[in-house]
Amino acid sequence: MSDTAIISAVAAFVALVAAGIAYGQWQTAKWKLAADLYPLRHAAYLKIMEAFEFWYRQGPMTSERVEKFENAFLSARFLFGRDLRKKFDMIRSEVVRLANTEAMIAHCDDALEKRLDIDEFTEEKNELRWKEVQLITTKLYNFYIDEEIFVPYLALEYKNPSRRIFGLRRHQPKIASEDQER
Repeated sequence: MSDTAIISAVAAFVALVAAGIAYGQWQTAKWKLAADLYPLRHAAYLKIMEAFEFWYRQGPMTSERVEKFENAFLSARFLFGRDLRKKFDMIRSEVVRLANTEAMIAHCDDALEKRLDIDEFTEEKNELRWKEVQLITTKLYNFYIDEEIFVPYLALEYKNPSRRIFGLRRHQPKIASEDQER
């Protein structure tokens, strides 16, 4: 074997080892980023859920509740992916729409009590507004109960890249079930 063949083989081996190390570093950096973002994402998630619970338990959407939603979604906007950002924007617009619709219903109720004759404040239009409120409320509630959309961002699953590359498996001890112990 010639010297150039040996040098080429060693260079190829070193390049392969360097590629393996680079891949491992990339995976570690990816996991570290997820671990570093976890407390921020979890806090934003809790803030969003708190805003939903505050609205859900308290009744009509007020400016204070709209502000609570705005703050929750704005703090979470850049912590999650595009898919959630689009949903956040949709929910924010629905919250504002809900607040405006509920305010119109309140004005309509006042106008009907005072027997004002204004086209915008009729029983029929008020019923349509109530249906719109129910539709928006359903959308908001569906978002609230769909916690699965946050799972990819809040899951911390570390996978050791060297174990996948080299096929190494750690011995898993068998755990006796309660039935076997008796």
